[in-house]
Amino acid sequence: MRRQTTPPMDARSTLLILLLANVIAFTQQLIWIEIGFLVSLAIILVLCDLKKQAMKWCIVFLIIVTVQYTLFPNINNTMITYFSVSFIYMRKMLPCLMVGTIIVKKIKMQYLILALRKFHFPQAVLIPLSVTIRYIPSIREEYRHIQDAMKLRNIRGLKRIECVIVPIMISATNTSDELSAAAVTRGIENPGVKTSSVNMSFHLLDYISIAVSVSFAILAILSRGGTL
Repeated sequence: MRRQTTPPMDARSTLLILLLANVIAFTQQLIWIEIGFLVSLAIILVLCDLKKQAMKWCIVFLIIVTVQYTLFPNINNTMITYFSVSFIYMRKMLPCLMVGTIIVKKIKMQYLILALRKFHFPQAVLIPLSVTIRYIPSIREEYRHIQDAMKLRNIRGLKRIECVIVPIMISATNTSDELSAAAVTRGIENPGVKTSSVNMSFHLLDYISIAVSVSFAILAILSRGGTL
């Protein structure tokens, strides 16, 4: 029997941190709060064995800040104004994307669904979500197979578009039916109390991450109110 690998963080704590990241991103008014929270998330990513992703998001943040404070103020153009707004929203979304990286890379779907169930999410949300999450990897795998088949047949140019779209559409229909049938077979529509073969528990990293996120959320709210 294959041993179940435990995620480095509890799925419930990552969802809570994701919620707090949204609060911090859209309420903070001081750059040191933003930088401090991003550095904290980068450290959490490193502790979750996501060093490359942590470095990537830090570099993206540095590029955005550099462009905002050096390039945009010296150019007077209407188009630059539109780009500036896009950069601002990209910057605000970075904390959410960093937390999302942990969820995508380290949290398996069964843990995520169990966490949402413990938060008492309705079945009307859980059923389509569970099917959708399983649906994306299946389509991705099918796309890789199509790419390999086109390379073997040396298909090039605009014909590649047809050779990708048609099989993907057919496969998408079949995959959705198969996943829906598999979910129903497993009793996902059963209104009774659900059980799970995996155990969820908070660890030291979860408590520290939540404490840090809550602290920065309080600072962000205070900064918006002008208290800081």
